[in-house]
Amino acid sequence: MPSRLGADVEIPAVHQEPAHKFPETLSYTIDGAMRATGLGRSKLYQLMGDGTLAKVKVGRRTLIRAASIRSLIDGEGN
Repeated sequence: MPSRLGADVEIPAVHQEPAHKFPETLSYTIDGAMRATGLGRSKLYQLMGDGTLAKVKVGRRTLIRAASIRSLIDGEGN
């Protein structure tokens, strides 16, 4: 809501984005997924193998899609 100074002067409200806004995480490395979920390496590979967690290979690196981790943790993977 604008502030009023006198009868004919308006100062618009100022909206600022936080200076420390981070981009959303799209994928995790195996080690990152272990830290984020508390699951072990073997369990993560088992869940990727049975299709519960969506994986992406980029060169030799295996990434796990963050959305599939969220679905698992939220109970939607059951």
